[in-house]
Formats: sequence, C-alpha cells, structure tokens
Amino acid sequence: MLRLGGQIIGFSEPNSSSVSKGESISDTIRTIECYADIAVMRHPKEGAPRVASLSVDFPVINAVDGGHQHPTQTLTDILT
Repeated sequence: MLRLGGQIIGFSEPNSSSVSKGESISDTIRTIECYADIAVMRHPKEGAPRVASLSVDFPVINAVDGGHQHPTQTLTDILT
C-alpha cells in the first residue's frame, strides 16, 4: 500500500478497539469504511471477512480467517 502512495490504518489487537466492549464485526467494518477505501482483514474466526464484506460497499480482502486456507497465498502461488 505504501508503494502505491497510500496509507495504512490498522490495529492488530482487538482489545485496542471497541470489539473488546462487544462491538460486532459489522459495526467495526462500517466505522473503518468511513476512513478507508479498502480493508485487508485477518481474523481468527472463520467467515469473519465474509460477514464484514456483506456490511460495506468497499472491498474487503480476506488475509486469513480461522482455519481456512490463506487465499492471498494461493494467489501468490498461482502467479509465481
């Protein structure tokens, strides 16, 4: 993202956001949508990026969710 001239807004600890107070994935991603044009999401719960993508009008990239395969790694493998 930095090489493309963009900026990164992120948090890696759920406890550093309102998720620790019970905020849903849908609410969190809608808040992020106000500040970003795209989201790359890693989440320990399977299906979380899909839930997020159904809640917003911008792209949500699944960077790993639960026990599922790493989809961006698969894309990288195909391209190489």
